[in-house]
Amino acid sequence: MVNGWPVVRFGDVVRQSRATTDPSSGELSRYVAGEHMDTDDLRIRRWGTIGDGYLGPAFHRRFDRGQVLYGSRRTYLRKVAVADFDGVCANTTFVCESGSDELLPELLPFLMQMESFQMHSISQSKGSVNPYVNWSDLAWFEFRLPPVSEQRRLATILGASAACVARFEDTRAAAHRAEEAYAAQVFAELEAREHDRCQVRPLGDLLNACQYGLSTKASDVGRVPIFRMMNLEDGEVTENLLKYVDMTDDKLTPYELRWGDLLLNRTNSADLVGKVGIYRLDGAHVFASYLMRLSPADGVDSDYLNAFLNSSLGQRRVRAFATHGVSQSNINASNLRKVAVPFPSGGEQAAIASRLSRLKSARKALSARVDSTRQLHRSLIDHFLGGPLTA
Repeated sequence: MVNGWPVVRFGDVVRQSRATTDPSSGELSRYVAGEHMDTDDLRIRRWGTIGDGYLGPAFHRRFDRGQVLYGSRRTYLRKVAVADFDGVCANTTFVCESGSDELLPELLPFLMQMESFQMHSISQSKGSVNPYVNWSDLAWFEFRLPPVSEQRRLATILGASAACVARFEDTRAAAHRAEEAYAAQVFAELEAREHDRCQVRPLGDLLNACQYGLSTKASDVGRVPIFRMMNLEDGEVTENLLKYVDMTDDKLTPYELRWGDLLLNRTNSADLVGKVGIYRLDGAHVFASYLMRLSPADGVDSDYLNAFLNSSLGQRRVRAFATHGVSQSNINASNLRKVAVPFPSGGEQAAIASRLSRLKSARKALSARVDSTRQLHRSLIDHFLGGPLTA
């Protein structure tokens, strides 16, 4: 970073496009919502098709190929993406483009990925439940702008870095698809050969217990950690963001988890209810009331059962028993016990679980590579563009 670069305000070189469109006109076919944009990923990998459902009145902002989309809600999610197609988004997504000859369009997305820009956006956000930032509060963000000749050089370097991140992300996504495809195929084949060394049995027959969790207030300190729905991640029970409870042993012991237990999220939004994770942790832990403990019976491989319940087939069957409220869906224990599970011999259960575990390990290794490469990309952006404003 060269201290001689002039200090400019974001709003002096970047323009917010306010072009509008009527999604029902047939002019555009795709829309992008907040959930279609990923943290620290400049590519738009998912989108919705206009006409598939009700979009709502907020979806009238037009964007064109090459413009930069920025999620103005919950800006700590760092959602910046470059459109590679024309479409429509909600008015809560800012459509940004270079507003001056002093700024090359190719450099804009990297400027918006600077740590200083992200921290400014977060600090200027308003509201607690669903914080948002106004364009006027982004406009006065100050940074040093390189000359156009230097911008070209930096855009080439950072573009190559972003492409490297994207390739690793594509590889990870392909590994995930392979993992899901294998699971779908193996469970479908098991069901096709029912009664040929494989039965299809109700989940309740494969469990020693199907137990609701502990209904008590959790806090930041206490004797025993209690798992909540955010502790179910990628088919595992994790110790992220732990809360604690303070109760006597006689009240806690019936809810203490054992190695190989499964936890199922019985109450959540429709797209998250039914998530399952396997407990493979040391120490004493209990679980909250909106989770259910599934304790596999003798002869049932915990990893196999966890793999099935997390597969596309297993999730469809679990969620088929969900009852839907205004904002929450719920699955009760008696219905959950009816879920049909393909059940081969113990040796075949273990072999299937082992193969799926190896696929998952490969994917997680790729995820680690994606994370490290993305961190390197962010450090390059801050090295080249995010220096101090004072000499």
